[in-house]
Amino acid sequence: MTDRTPPHDITAEQKVLGAIMTATTAADQNLRLADVQNALAGGEDFYRPAHQIVYEALVRLAGRNEPMDPVAVAAELSKNGDLARVGGAPYLHTCTEQVPVSLNAGYYAKIVSDRAVLRRLIEVGTRIAQFGWEGVGEVDDLVDQARAAVTDTITSPTDGQGDLIHILDEDLWSVVSDEMEHGSDQAGRRVPTGFTDLDIMTGGGFEPGQMVVVGARPSVGKSTVALDFSRGAVKSGHSALFFGLEMTNKELLQRWIAAEAQVPLHCIRTGGRDMIDEGAWDRVTRARTRAQEENYQLWIADQCTTVAQIRANARRHQAHHGRLDMLVVDYLQLIPSTATAENRQQAVSESSRALKLLAKELGVVVVALSQLNRKPEDRPDKRPQVSDLRESGAVEQDADVIILLYREDTHDKNSPRSGEADLIIGKNRNGPTSDVTVAFQGHYSRFVDIAPG
Repeated sequence: MTDRTPPHDITAEQKVLGAIMTATTAADQNLRLADVQNALAGGEDFYRPAHQIVYEALVRLAGRNEPMDPVAVAAELSKNGDLARVGGAPYLHTCTEQVPVSLNAGYYAKIVSDRAVLRRLIEVGTRIAQFGWEGVGEVDDLVDQARAAVTDTITSPTDGQGDLIHILDEDLWSVVSDEMEHGSDQAGRRVPTGFTDLDIMTGGGFEPGQMVVVGARPSVGKSTVALDFSRGAVKSGHSALFFGLEMTNKELLQRWIAAEAQVPLHCIRTGGRDMIDEGAWDRVTRARTRAQEENYQLWIADQCTTVAQIRANARRHQAHHGRLDMLVVDYLQLIPSTATAENRQQAVSESSRALKLLAKELGVVVVALSQLNRKPEDRPDKRPQVSDLRESGAVEQDADVIILLYREDTHDKNSPRSGEADLIIGKNRNGPTSDVTVAFQGHYSRFVDIAPG
């Protein structure tokens, strides 16, 4: 098995290079090179090293707007001391002789690319086998590395690039016009937040692929509002995962019961007949029955602490259950890292970036909670700003939506706004920024819309 020659097609490689060098005009040469570049990951896709050297010479000549015929290529190779390595000028003519009168360079470049992918699959298979034999590191991390290696191998270098489209393209205009007239299909995929005004500000809820960052000072209600988002999602028929790095599953369920059944949280935690009467028990029972009958798809986990574990569980859930719409991480600064205190900002930034990529990869809304630094305490009104995100690094850049939670009564017990909270939309990539005022019902561990009137 090990003595077999890796997949390749020397003739196809020669035709690709020959097609570029035999083009009769500079425009045609550049066009053929562009077709080849769109198909290949780079010169490394060529199996024969000599072909990689010739290809890179062609790319350099194109970059300088110089001819790419065999004579010019030979001169370029000679200048860099590579002509003998590729077999001399006669070998360039060997490549051109492979080219018929009419040849589709992109077609043969695709053959070269496919063979390169097969070689990379062999390489990654060997590497994955080595992961298994050595077993160094956490199993979840190794599995995630294996998945990522396979994904990188089978993903085309030009995936998502596509062709250039004119701004007045009829097909594109038809799509946009239909959405303007009848509503966007994306609107039906949005995940409602559970708050009427916030849904309006975000165009109907959070959009799949978005990372939403919720920031607040400690004990203001980050976890509570994130659980509210989750409850709003599942009540509208969506599926949500809640990864609690701070609270246990028991604590999360207690908060869910308090919010859904409208039973004071302290009563649920204390328990006993003196704290929970028959009416409260009836509400708890009805809340559970309603969740069962309406098939609420809310899943919680308190043992997934690394991004690798979160990613693996999210992928597994999506594969087993067929869908996943929202993923909550509570909270960014608790994701463990081997970084030193001095590099903590870098570690948080890396976690943020990984979660944003996960949102795009799985097509889900990722809600990531984040602590704020102490700067709001130094302001007269104590209101937070986006720049207050603790160890923000790339967090502000990665986030599509940033919501800062503010309650005046946390620092002024006699505030006339006691019981109110502002969801400050500090960043909204696809919509306006503003404040959404909601009511805080701390005893039920929830935020709700303010009743009209």
